[in-house]
Amino acid sequence: ASSVLYGSSALNGVINVRTAFPSQKDIDKDKNKKGYLKVNMHSGVYDFPKRDVLNWNGENRRAYKGYEFLFANKYEQWDLSIGGNIFKDDGYRMGEITDRKRFNMNSTYKSKKIEGLSYSLNANYLNQSSGSTLIWNGLDEAYIPLDYAVSTSTGDTYNIDPSITYIKGNNRHSLRTRFLNVTNNNLTNGVDVGQSNSAKTYYSDYQWQKKLEKYNLTATLGTTNEIVYARSDLFNGNTSRKNNSLYTQLDKKHRRLNISLGARYEIFNLSSEDKYLIDGESINNITAGKPVFRTGLNYQLAEATYIRSSWGQGYRFPSMAELFIRTTQSGLEIYPNPNLKPESGWSSEIGIKQGLKLGNWMGYIDLAAFLMQYDDMMEFSFGRWAESRGDTNFYGLGFKSLNVGKTQISGIELSLNGQGKISKDFSVNFMGGYSYMHSI
Repeated sequence: ASSVLYGSSALNGVINVRTAFPSQKDIDKDKNKKGYLKVNMHSGVYDFPKRDVLNWNGENRRAYKGYEFLFANKYEQWDLSIGGNIFKDDGYRMGEITDRKRFNMNSTYKSKKIEGLSYSLNANYLNQSSGSTLIWNGLDEAYIPLDYAVSTSTGDTYNIDPSITYIKGNNRHSLRTRFLNVTNNNLTNGVDVGQSNSAKTYYSDYQWQKKLEKYNLTATLGTTNEIVYARSDLFNGNTSRKNNSLYTQLDKKHRRLNISLGARYEIFNLSSEDKYLIDGESINNITAGKPVFRTGLNYQLAEATYIRSSWGQGYRFPSMAELFIRTTQSGLEIYPNPNLKPESGWSSEIGIKQGLKLGNWMGYIDLAAFLMQYDDMMEFSFGRWAESRGDTNFYGLGFKSLNVGKTQISGIELSLNGQGKISKDFSVNFMGGYSYMHSI
């Protein structure tokens, strides 16, 4: 669990994606110091369905293709990385065509005057169009949408991320900020059916980290603040959501044992132009908050043997979509539920990791058991729902987000990873895994 440092969405961990920057070794290989350029291309086709009734496209094959590039270089104190992706997918279901173009820029400048001070400016831009269907046309026509209704979403997404980092001695200060803009224009068979939306997000995270080498202890303290302004045809107005958090974590190393303890307090506030009946009261503002805690242990039992355990809490406030969406899709209703309660829970794990070496082959095997429990878990559910219209209740089939109650997920996971040299210039990487989950 990483919910203390990264928020409740990280209840079951985080994946850290890092942009590639050129190392000095890469630059030294190029005497002209022009950096390096990397280009990937891929393409593929979808086979024809075995049953003719599914072959809505006749003799035309559906295909997909993509191009990616990365350019990176060092300019004295300045690191620069520019990348892009162009992807086109005809899809194998009628109307589900994807057309995506994305470009990114990452840059870091290290101050000459102040040692340890660096500035970064990162940005992403995405333009995409994608088709989607919700319901099949019938039992035998799984690749054809009901009534040939295809929803197409087109729009732009971009973010600008300025940040600053200052490292002096055993102290590290960092301030990361973001402005994110999302625009979606939704059409059904080329007609605007009132499902477009847009949102602006302002985000900041300040973190101070201090290493106490005498005690083999690292202390982290920080605050995260976010505000989202959203406008949607489906919300019947404008809404805003605020999230403010304070967090701290201690990481201690004692001989072969690593210990981690942390706490975070998150508070959410949601405001809407329209008023909703919640617990018998007509309101347009909801506020909720809760502390979460986590702990972790990692012990080196032998030279290549590690055992670990972790436990962490999470807390999730309902999204605007789960609370307020009201629309129709392929003849089915999507109902709002402003009475949703926040979801809370915890996850735990115990595992052992064993390093392996056999001649020119080396790797590791990992075995873990996990248990997760949630209260008031939220889930989009299909059913026949009542909706008040004046003094009358109307009933319709559709989806609605509900608190389904207590949920438990337990299981085991086995993974094996390794690498071996066949010859001086030829090596093989292998990986495999098995997961078993039991949900209640």
